[in-house]
Amino acid sequence: MGLGPDAADPQIDWEKLTMKDRLAAPVLPRYRTDSASRFLATFAVSALVTAGSTQAQERDPMLFYDSNGLKIRGHLQFGLNAVAERNLFWDLAESTAPGSGFDADTNWLEGYIKPGVSFEYQLDASAVLYGKLSAVSSYTWGTDAFDTGDNGETTLEEAYLAIRGQLGSGLSYDLSVGPRELSLGTGMLVSNGATSGFERGALKFGPRKAWEKAAIAKLSYGNLTGTAFYLDPNELPSKDGKNELAGVDLRYDDPAGGYLGATFVSVLNSETPYPQAAPYQIHTFWLIFCPIFLAS
Repeated sequence: MGLGPDAADPQIDWEKLTMKDRLAAPVLPRYRTDSASRFLATFAVSALVTAGSTQAQERDPMLFYDSNGLKIRGHLQFGLNAVAERNLFWDLAESTAPGSGFDADTNWLEGYIKPGVSFEYQLDASAVLYGKLSAVSSYTWGTDAFDTGDNGETTLEEAYLAIRGQLGSGLSYDLSVGPRELSLGTGMLVSNGATSGFERGALKFGPRKAWEKAAIAKLSYGNLTGTAFYLDPNELPSKDGKNELAGVDLRYDDPAGGYLGATFVSVLNSETPYPQAAPYQIHTFWLIFCPIFLAS
């Protein structure tokens, strides 16, 4: 169908029509460079851009499936880092081991990518089955601060299956088995469950966080949460100390801000020569309380 007065009803006087009437007409006049035509073209383009932006905002590109109580979501994290170090370790190698050949000034490039997929399935009104699978691929180009480089590795990151739900009377639970992240308290003792750098590359980024083996059980009541755990870190194959630990953690989150908690950790096994893990148990008590004052 042609556009313009010659293709439209000859009885229509396009010059006398308002913009509203032009939009309602069965055909549009041939494009001209008068102000009304320019406005119409701009209006059409703006409408298309606005509609596209609204649809993009409403649609989550990483949500692959959402139907019948099942959600499948994709995850992607990546980074590229250029590093320049000078006077590494205060250049102590020059005085303590001058023949080592260690260069205290070095530059390198490192990168990683961490793709993953997770799911949630609503079992019933009070329980959700969920899990996640991810991997990390990292590499270092050049020589890093620990005098290693031009290497990298791809490793499994998270691979856990879990269930969470309500028990009634304000009680909730969260149980999981398989490699995943876990940080307790301030993270001073229990936080990063994996090692990066050396033969795995990406020393500065440290993209690996998940424990290689993990069994975690949480029970919550209001702002109080108790956690029991068994953890085996994802150590470097070349320096695997075969560490294993288990324990319990109790934490209270103040609604006004801050939290109070205590952790008991038992080192079940360790072959790390230095630093040597303490025998038997480690007891920690941590307190972070940051009340928030609101001005009236």
